[in-house]
Amino acid sequence: MGVTDYGITPAGSSYSYDAAEMGAYANISKFAIQSSSPGDCLDSRSNHCMTFQENTIATGIEIKNSPGEYWAQDVAEVAKDGSCASPCVSGDYSVTWLDNIWNFSGGGYHLVTADVQGNLTGGCSSSGVGKVGGDEYWYCVGPTDYGLTLPFSIWAMTGTGPNANAYYGGCTSSTDSCIQFWGAIFEGTSEPYYGWFDQVEFKAGKTGGGTPRFYVANATSPDGLPYDAEWVIAGPGGGAAATLGSAKVTLDSEYNTGAGSTMNSTGTWHHIKHAWSSGYDTAESVSNVLIQDDHGRRFIASASKGTENPRTSLW
Repeated sequence: MGVTDYGITPAGSSYSYDAAEMGAYANISKFAIQSSSPGDCLDSRSNHCMTFQENTIATGIEIKNSPGEYWAQDVAEVAKDGSCASPCVSGDYSVTWLDNIWNFSGGGYHLVTADVQGNLTGGCSSSGVGKVGGDEYWYCVGPTDYGLTLPFSIWAMTGTGPNANAYYGGCTSSTDSCIQFWGAIFEGTSEPYYGWFDQVEFKAGKTGGGTPRFYVANATSPDGLPYDAEWVIAGPGGGAAATLGSAKVTLDSEYNTGAGSTMNSTGTWHHIKHAWSSGYDTAESVSNVLIQDDHGRRFIASASKGTENPRTSLW
């Protein structure tokens, strides 16, 4: 449940755009996790967790001269800690960053380890191609920040490019495609964490890194899932579910056109044009969340405890 752009207006007409970067914000002033699936929290000191997921499809990425489309997930897992020892703080919240990349090019979901290299920023405690039924997806766990108290905010940003601006680190090769994952936490006037925690590089081959961009349109990718941009509240990983006991959250989703196909800090940021109240691609679910537009603004949602919106809820 959250803010999702499907490239469809309330009147039913279609639009599309591509972007070098996707940015998303969650301002959390009230939040209680009633239940989640036991054992699914990355914060091992907690049995109550859920996620904020920025989910977008990157097109134009080449692996060994073959163009493909890849679903990138920049995820902040929020957990409520019970009795625990340092660095955990009893009764406070934690945020753990993670990312996934899935092959949406059609014909199966496999990523070959030799063709994908990640954790290039050194921010992940574990990394590599997933092992669920074979080499299927990229998975990387970033840092955990403990001792957070309400209110606090989360900022997720995902970038792509063949040779990103030096401000962002860039690929190790100027011809390879990259997807980079960034996160930040704001607690009052302090910023307990910020930075790029993972960078994934696709080995292009001889012809260069393609023209990687995030794409949103009223259409479907080769594997049949929509070209959407999601910023959603969901359950913890592995398709698990969560139920919220209370919530007062605002969600904001934006995109940056960048310069050409290169992620660039001088690009122009835009608010998404229209938002649906629920995402479609991710398998993790959440209940007891009501999503509404925030005072008529099409790019911001207000999340509170309540009955979930129907999938057709749009503003």
